[in-house]
Amino acid sequence: MDTIFLNKNLLPLLLSLIACTTTYAQHPMTSADWYKKGKEAEKHDDRLAVECYTKAIALKPGYYIAYYSRALCRSVIGTWEMKNQKHPDTANNNLRDAVADFNVYIKSGDKKFRESAYFIRGESNDLLGRYEDAFKDLTEAVKLKPNDSSAIFFLNQVKLDMQKH
Repeated sequence: MDTIFLNKNLLPLLLSLIACTTTYAQHPMTSADWYKKGKEAEKHDDRLAVECYTKAIALKPGYYIAYYSRALCRSVIGTWEMKNQKHPDTANNNLRDAVADFNVYIKSGDKKFRESAYFIRGESNDLLGRYEDAFKDLTEAVKLKPNDSSAIFFLNQVKLDMQKH
């Protein structure tokens, strides 16, 4: 019989992992649990947050705030990749996926983050070179929040982009 030696510092970690696995098996995570885990992950890892929100949506397809949150993370990832010229194909995919998630959120009729959804979808569309869509989104964002100087500024930037292209 083989003998397994464990570092005494690893024993608490191992026991913790066993406890988590047992708890998960007894009480599977709900969509709200995955959403909460996604919010925590956003603080340090947007990609992990996307995975958590995806699991929340899989369990509850009408979880529109999870679509919004996942769209934000995808937009952040895609924007960073685009601006740092890292992985342009992945950046485009993340931005397109962000737009698709914002579409679902906006169509849901939820109004809590509606202006923000239009604004960030407009930014994503602009980075994708979809200037007319960006213009429409930012115009709607300004209609919803007329004193938002950031939306007004970005709308004017998109107008310039449209003239250049």
